[in-house]
Amino acid sequence: MKKLSLFSLILLFAACTERIDIETENSEPVIVIYGVITDEWKPQEIRITRSAPFFDDRPNAGVSGAQVTVTSSEGKRYEFSERESTPGYYYSSAWKAEAGKQYSLSVRVDFDRDGTAEHYEASTTVLPPAYLDSVKLAPNRIMGNFTYLLLAYGRDAASEDYYLFRFAVNGGSVSDRLSRYVVTDDVLFNGQKINGLTLRRFDDVSNWENDNPEKRNNSVYLKSGDKLDVEMSMIRKGYFDFINQCLSEIGRENPMFGAPPSNIVTNISNGGIGYFSGYCTTRTSTLVP
Repeated sequence: MKKLSLFSLILLFAACTERIDIETENSEPVIVIYGVITDEWKPQEIRITRSAPFFDDRPNAGVSGAQVTVTSSEGKRYEFSERESTPGYYYSSAWKAEAGKQYSLSVRVDFDRDGTAEHYEASTTVLPPAYLDSVKLAPNRIMGNFTYLLLAYGRDAASEDYYLFRFAVNGGSVSDRLSRYVVTDDVLFNGQKINGLTLRRFDDVSNWENDNPEKRNNSVYLKSGDKLDVEMSMIRKGYFDFINQCLSEIGRENPMFGAPPSNIVTNISNGGIGYFSGYCTTRTSTLVP
């Protein structure tokens, strides 16, 4: 399977989603819009790219010249401008999304270059923040390799919930690509105490020398004394499904969208693919023993 390119995306979620079927073999390029807005005070980002042919290994080309806005349910309008150094990357001035409010994305761009701008839309309602009591790393040995299991502790609400986890080591991002996202539902612990839920496995740095290049690229290595930050967000089911389907399509590798995968969930209108989502974030941390 050809690797797809994730970072051809980034932004919110929508109240409704639609399923699309797209041929992947040498298909015509389609617009890819992806973005996440959060409750962090910062410039928010939207990425717009053009999907590549199925057998093209080059990165997706950025789509320039788009008019990009996000509007809140209170009528606040946020304009996004393209960064000259990175075509297809659009940024707003600093602001933050608020829990309970709906945000609508509008993208106008002449994608097919016929002289008339196409209009793409999506929307999301931001859920309240979710919290963990604590996390810890438990040393573990698998097939002779020394690893760490990241365990979570807390309590789940008595509702159907979906969670996104991202990680950073010593202040630098680990979850800088979708293949390193962790998502889970609460089917097994709905409304119950979370007592040592395994979020993911990390490798000890001692394994690096014996690992092949592919294993090194897909692993995260820790050493004693490292600080691991865990970012938790409650997300909508549509975004949860989108991430899971992307992970399935790419075999947990990056980049993501070359040719668009078939049957992928999207909330981008007018034949676009990608996703627009918004959420709150909370953080906790632990030290590597």
